[in-house]
Amino acid sequence: MQRDAQSLLNKHYEQKKNIVDETQILLRDVKEKIDFLKMKIHKLENRTNHLLFYFQRFFLMVLVANNTNSSINKFDPIEEKIQSLQQLQMELKIKARAETLLTIYNGQRTQKMCDKAQILS
Repeated sequence: MQRDAQSLLNKHYEQKKNIVDETQILLRDVKEKIDFLKMKIHKLENRTNHLLFYFQRFFLMVLVANNTNSSINKFDPIEEKIQSLQQLQMELKIKARAETLLTIYNGQRTQKMCDKAQILS
């Protein structure tokens, strides 16, 4: 009788140990998937940051190229305000264009991902 009880306890222990082992394997797999997704997100953030940096750099060069009002008297406060308002207006237009470009870029990237998913399926 004692042997039967011991046998039942051993079976129960082995079943629990198997469940724990399977759970640990699943947990490790999930952690690996989370790390992989974090890496993907980090890469996408880096690409977006690089694009923003290059857009800003490009548009600053455009601003410098379009700034032809160098002959304005810098000591005239009204002229300074007019110039700063014109520059602000130009920067807002450039910002709107950059946002449009980013929207287009994101749409193209999403479309490419959808196309790849359809090819793979």
